[in-house]
Amino acid sequence: MARKKAEPHIHNDVDVTTDRLNDFALASRSTQVNVLAKLRAQSADDSVATQFNVASLVLAIFVVIAAPFITVQPDPALATSWWARLILIVALVGILLLALSPALWDAARGHVKRERAVVWLAAYEDELARRHRLRGAAARRWQREH
Repeated sequence: MARKKAEPHIHNDVDVTTDRLNDFALASRSTQVNVLAKLRAQSADDSVATQFNVASLVLAIFVVIAAPFITVQPDPALATSWWARLILIVALVGILLLALSPALWDAARGHVKRERAVVWLAAYEDELARRHRLRGAAARRWQREH
């Protein structure tokens, strides 16, 4: 139930507007707590870094394995074998990119999701802090409700 209440405040963009902040500030305390918890979890997600690290490791291993094939030999008699090596390297790079592309695509989407969570978390925390500093009858009423 709390998750459904939190969903309207978890946005798929970084278009922070006063209307969206007001909607969040007027939501119930439990909704605010759930939204902040979800955004904190998303902003602390380090799986993207792990995915990039694994992809970098695979690329590094590939370079180490492929390095002997990349050497350029100046002997013109071996020119055809150099071209054969180049074609082999290009084919292997293509296969490697095809194999890594789903993981890299997923990592890129995770990075965007984390970026949005960081933006919204800061905006919501700033709005709540601003509401707590307000004075007057409306401010006291909001503070009693939250």
